[in-house]
Amino acid sequence: MPKDNKGAEYFELACVKEGSGVPKLLHGATYLYLQFLHVICRFLGNEFIYCVWAQMILYLITAVVIYAAVRRMFGVLPGLVTISFLMFSTHLTAESRKLSPNILFLLLFFMTLHMIITCMKNESYPIALYIISGIAVGVITYLDVTGIILLLFFATSSKFSYLKRGLLCVSGIVSAVAGFMGCILLDALTSGKGFLNILQAWYRLFAPAKWSLPVSVSAGDAGLEIILLFAGLVIGIFSFFVLQKKEKYGIFFLPMTAVVVAQGFGILSKEMDGSLFIYLFTVILCGVGLGNIYETRIKEEQDEYVPILPEIHDLDKEEIKEDVSEEVAEAVQEEVQAEVTEDTMEVVAESVQEEAPVEELPVEDPVIQYIENPLPLPKKHVPKMLDYDIEVADDDDYDI
Repeated sequence: MPKDNKGAEYFELACVKEGSGVPKLLHGATYLYLQFLHVICRFLGNEFIYCVWAQMILYLITAVVIYAAVRRMFGVLPGLVTISFLMFSTHLTAESRKLSPNILFLLLFFMTLHMIITCMKNESYPIALYIISGIAVGVITYLDVTGIILLLFFATSSKFSYLKRGLLCVSGIVSAVAGFMGCILLDALTSGKGFLNILQAWYRLFAPAKWSLPVSVSAGDAGLEIILLFAGLVIGIFSFFVLQKKEKYGIFFLPMTAVVVAQGFGILSKEMDGSLFIYLFTVILCGVGLGNIYETRIKEEQDEYVPILPEIHDLDKEEIKEDVSEEVAEAVQEEVQAEVTEDTMEVVAESVQEEAPVEELPVEDPVIQYIENPLPLPKKHVPKMLDYDIEVADDDDYDI
């Protein structure tokens, strides 16, 4: 159990007590989080350690959802950098041991963000999914005003035309307003208060005040991590000059700027002051910068390699032999043949046949050549004649 029992006030409000339940709070995210802790206490008992374990499990699930959303937007490397900070950062892991509504709200926030990005990256999705995403943004905004920055992500897709992108933004805003008003109406029905009264109370909770500095990040115990984040951001800036048409910082820099401005004007609530959002957005931007370095290296290799291929394809083997040796020419030809597709090879073969037809040579009958027998042969037969007489007695009887 944590020594200082961080978040003990939430535990006291969520404990199961006879004749009382979870108090009704105006801040939606805090009220939802108290209901979450109340369910844990009801099933496992009024023990603070059980709530801390539930918070840690909730943090792990949130880390996976954040990784999936960042990977969906920027790729594997930014997602790995983000989840590495979430797992090993002393400042962020401290949030998993402290009872607060931040983690639950981050889970819902990035689940909605993943839904929006998935819709914006696929043109085949029906308009109903965009409307559902907008309604989810309205619900998140009702829980905390920070959710309104999700509307910025409706304009992030470059696959759509400007007209369709504008229509999607309008549909997202309209559906978000509908979802927000639906939550206010549901709150009015369950609490017995008037619709306008709840709407005015929600506005007073997040009404802007006089600008004040400094802006809090709440990461004073993360000195080394701040240096690493700053180094990642600085390194990623130089890759922008190579990938100018694929700038990726604005998609999270604008929401982070909006959170900073809202924090300066005192719009955010005391329960969720936006400091965790600022730190997390900085981690994501660091991952994007490191991902740009990898993408920049791939682009530089392509720029150096691709323009050479058409020049080599146009050369004949005889022309290559004039400048280089025969072995080098054959090695170049093998590399070129490995790069050329099958269709290109067929076209090259047809053109070679047209330019230099092959002359057919006359076919000659094969000549059989025998070898000498290596085995020993029998002696040659030599005929012999008898030159003497054999005397035979007359009384010899021979059967003839």
